[in-house]
Amino acid sequence: MADKTLNTRIVHKHDTEANWLKAVNFIPKQGEIIVYDIDTNYDYERIKIGDGETLVSALPFIDDAVKDSIDAVETSVSNLNTLVGDTAVATQISDAIDSVTLASLGVTATAAELNKMYGVTATTAELNYVDGVTSNIQTQLNAKAASNHTHDAATASAAGLMSAADKSKLDAITDNADAVSVTRSLTSGTKVGTITINGTGTDLYAPAAYSHPTYTAISSGLYKITVDGTGHVSGTTAVAKSDITALGIPAQDTTYSAATTSAAGLMSAADKTTLDNLDTLVGDTAVATQINNAVSTKADIAAGVYTVTATSTDGVAYVATVPGITALEAGVSFIMVPGVVSTSTSPTIDVNGLGAKGIKRRLSNLATALQTGYTVNWLTANKPFTLVYDGTAWVVEGLSKPVSADLYGSVAATKVGAGTFAGAVVAGDSYQTPATSLLRNSKLVTADTTPTNNGEICWTYE
Repeated sequence: MADKTLNTRIVHKHDTEANWLKAVNFIPKQGEIIVYDIDTNYDYERIKIGDGETLVSALPFIDDAVKDSIDAVETSVSNLNTLVGDTAVATQISDAIDSVTLASLGVTATAAELNKMYGVTATTAELNYVDGVTSNIQTQLNAKAASNHTHDAATASAAGLMSAADKSKLDAITDNADAVSVTRSLTSGTKVGTITINGTGTDLYAPAAYSHPTYTAISSGLYKITVDGTGHVSGTTAVAKSDITALGIPAQDTTYSAATTSAAGLMSAADKTTLDNLDTLVGDTAVATQINNAVSTKADIAAGVYTVTATSTDGVAYVATVPGITALEAGVSFIMVPGVVSTSTSPTIDVNGLGAKGIKRRLSNLATALQTGYTVNWLTANKPFTLVYDGTAWVVEGLSKPVSADLYGSVAATKVGAGTFAGAVVAGDSYQTPATSLLRNSKLVTADTTPTNNGEICWTYE
């Protein structure tokens, strides 16, 4: 593993002596450094080293021990100074030197051997380099390799220097990497090699030659198959019609009707076209405006009655699109606003493509009797009226054709020219013989006193 360098700064425990005295129960760890800061009594830091047992207050300062050593040295020097010039001491030293021999010093070298060292300027440290040398130094040096020698890289069979590639591999191994192990799935067969991990060899085997089973060839088709234990198709049986119908599939072609509003089915081509056309309307502001306008013109949303403009190119055949009407059923209704004035007394209207039906009005005294308009322009452009479908035609509500029996009241008659009269005319019942004469086709015919046509209006001239 490569060395790692951490740049750190260590701050030891430190405080003033006054504060350390407060730590009455503190025992520093063994080797822990305790620093007493500079204070009013000391102008230098003092140091204690813990022993793991002694309270901090009882530990000695290490600088006190140094001071004691210095004091001892100073005493020794003072004692030596008293000996300088002492002839008795000098005589003792001289006598001691004279009695010293090489043997007494433990030196086994002869004087001749020691003389070889005469003139040597090597230092004590340099002389210590040969400490322990017991044979010829040159012989030993000759056995050493030259300073420019090289070494081969290590291989699997020979030791050597680590190559750069091997160093890269070693560095790539993460800390605490799991040990590599090999689990064999085959312990016999054809041996293909041996893998050695952590000095343990494991033989590797390949499976024996595989022999594929033999089956009868089958041509393409629809079959029920049988699979053996090795996963191979070992048998086939042609699929019969009964096999298919047993799955719930109909025996014959299945057809489906187009969907309606009351029954599910296939989508018709017309519905698909309508659905596709809806995509073009998404986001169309013009369509959104039309829808908003259509909603805003509803006469009575709760009642399902809509106000719709009916368009026509000739004033005879009108077309309208009315929300909510999906079939021509008696009672459906809407408010029609003709886009143009009618040009026929018997116009028609086709609502939602359900078929053109006549626009009629009722007799004033009979709901089942339908009549045409009184003039060709009886439907006025942009004037709304209610249409109700009665099962055969669209009937205009509130615009009935009057019947004589329903007439009531007086009609003022004024002479405006020859052949006419002026005066009060009172309508009588149908078939009533007029007191004076019968008014027919806006003329007073004196000779006709008895109505002969059903529906003629009899007037009594007063």
